[in-house]
Amino acid sequence: MIVQVLGILTALTGAYLVGAVLTGATISDQLMTITLLALFTVMQFVLSNVNSYWSHVTAFRSLVEIRKAVYKKIDELAPAYVIERRSGDLARSALSDVNLLELYIAHTLPEFLQAIVVTPITLLVIGLIHWGLMIALAPFLVAAVTVPDWFARRAEEQGRAHRASAGEMSADVIDGVQGLREIVTFGAMEQSIKRLDASQQRYSDTYVSYEGRSGLERGSGDALLAMGMTVTVALGGWLTTRGYMDVALYPAATVLAAMAFVPIMNLMNIARQLSQTSAAAERVIGIMNAQPTVIDRAVSPPEGSIVPTLDFKEVRFCYAPELPEVLKGVTFGVSPGETVALVGRSGAGKSTCTYLMLRLWDPTVGSVRIGGHDLRDFPQEYLRDMIAYVPQDVYLFNVSVRENIRIGRGDATDAEVEDAARRAFALDFITALPDRWDTVLGERGATLSGGQRQRIAIARAFLKDAPILVMDEAVSSLDTESEANVRKAVKEVSRGRTTLIVAHRPSTIRSADRIIVLEEGRVAETGWFNELAENGGAFSRLMTAQVEITQPVDGAP
Repeated sequence: MIVQVLGILTALTGAYLVGAVLTGATISDQLMTITLLALFTVMQFVLSNVNSYWSHVTAFRSLVEIRKAVYKKIDELAPAYVIERRSGDLARSALSDVNLLELYIAHTLPEFLQAIVVTPITLLVIGLIHWGLMIALAPFLVAAVTVPDWFARRAEEQGRAHRASAGEMSADVIDGVQGLREIVTFGAMEQSIKRLDASQQRYSDTYVSYEGRSGLERGSGDALLAMGMTVTVALGGWLTTRGYMDVALYPAATVLAAMAFVPIMNLMNIARQLSQTSAAAERVIGIMNAQPTVIDRAVSPPEGSIVPTLDFKEVRFCYAPELPEVLKGVTFGVSPGETVALVGRSGAGKSTCTYLMLRLWDPTVGSVRIGGHDLRDFPQEYLRDMIAYVPQDVYLFNVSVRENIRIGRGDATDAEVEDAARRAFALDFITALPDRWDTVLGERGATLSGGQRQRIAIARAFLKDAPILVMDEAVSSLDTESEANVRKAVKEVSRGRTTLIVAHRPSTIRSADRIIVLEEGRVAETGWFNELAENGGAFSRLMTAQVEITQPVDGAP
């Protein structure tokens, strides 16, 4: 605001100096005016730079905090919120949409302050020069201020459509890059290009529509500026020639009229982009206001020592009200030191049981309990510290091998990391990598085989050393020798721990102390391997089907 007042004083002093010289004043007569002009100019230059620097520092510091808040919120909402949305669209919200808020913080607010300070002051000063000029100019300024309102509804709709199409295009591009192997191997490049072309065309159409309206808005503002300046110059000239206004003040009045429009025009230029900023803000606020599927109802764990027993009590669950139930009254328990294999056909609900254990979702009916306490009685962070999880689909980050394993426990020493890798039988391939422990694995661990990625994940679980171990098809990509080694390691680390293994392989299932068979969301059988294999029930049928699948077809070698 000080900078803008200085701008008015600089322009007014300069214009007055020009007018005085034109009317015959000498330089010596205007030394004070020249001194003030130099002082105002220097002060405006210095403070403008300070203002620009700090407005952007404030803006980008704010963006850092907003982005942290968005990331933390997405973490709270995962996985239910995340799997319903495309990762590219979410990434755009966390990056591009947040970046657009800088326009509001660093530019819109300062320009708004300029408009509410500069325009009224300049109009008032013009009124002091001659009241007729103020009355003539005021309607054009008011009209210019209201131009964005004329187009506001259309601008909001177009901005929302444009940001949505941008998010869709970003998601399609990421899909195309991440799925490039499948696109190439299946010869689907033409289909992929068509899909990208369609999303880019939608983006182009919304952008053209947005810019067309923006051009009309810009033209309206420029027309009002031209008319306002024309009226001011013409009326000022008439007042001067008629003797109603001092000739020396005529340049000042003209400059002030232009200055009255400058902040409004700047604000209009920014307002044309605010529809996009508003749409971006809506997307960010939409994330921040979303309600997580799982909410902590406890700030601290139950008192006393927690025995790592695991119990499912009449658990029923569906992922959405309109979807069928995945679990239909599941009841089973796992004791400390016991290794239980959870088996069943695809879709039987095995992985869902592990998700409920991790409290990624809560049961629709019934409860999952640890140490006799409902999982909802634990803070999520405390609960997940009690569980080491090895998923079927392992995600590795684009960092070194050592840092990928250290995900299991952030404060682990290098020696502890290496010991965890040894216990997971991962040392052989890690030491063969180009930079050994410092080898960067590439996005999603693309430089490793499926079995190697799973051994890294198993090393993370060993490093975490939690009282409960959950392995969801964790050995599905290992060869027979590696699986045998990992099975020995799992047997070692599971001593005194509650261990639940989701498995298909008979060799892995056989190593469990007990087997729970799920069928169509219900517990069909519970028992030991040989007992279940011989009684002709659900487990026997499952094992028979697996043997048939592994047998060669007639005529095959």
